[in-house]
Amino acid sequence: MNREIEFRGLRVSDKKWIEGDLLHDHWLHGDKFLKKSIRYLINGIYSFPIEVIPESVGQFTGKKDCYDKKVFTGDLISDRPNGKYICEVIFDNDLLSFATRNIKTGGIIYLNNFTYAYIVGNIHEHPHLLTQQK
Repeated sequence: MNREIEFRGLRVSDKKWIEGDLLHDHWLHGDKFLKKSIRYLINGIYSFPIEVIPESVGQFTGKKDCYDKKVFTGDLISDRPNGKYICEVIFDNDLLSFATRNIKTGGIIYLNNFTYAYIVGNIHEHPHLLTQQK
């Protein structure tokens, strides 16, 4: 398998997105415990772990949307930029596969291709989209 393993999370310090390797239960300099943190490569050297909000962590699916933007779990996608039907990108533990869950019906769809999908937000910055269709 040749898939890029990458995670995204909101930094605790300023609520901005950061992408890289996910670390669990990490002691920073022996005095600060980080429940979840992300580190990334800068010129071939890993950064110090940066604390992220645990609930905001999403995994890169290995796919990109129609604008070549990386698709992560927790993203909300649609078939149009302002689409009526919105799905949340999830990881299905039963089938060990990335999938989408229709916000309105709860139905699961297994997608191999996001070429015709538009990222319209994510569940952390746009929670109103989760209830918009119900």
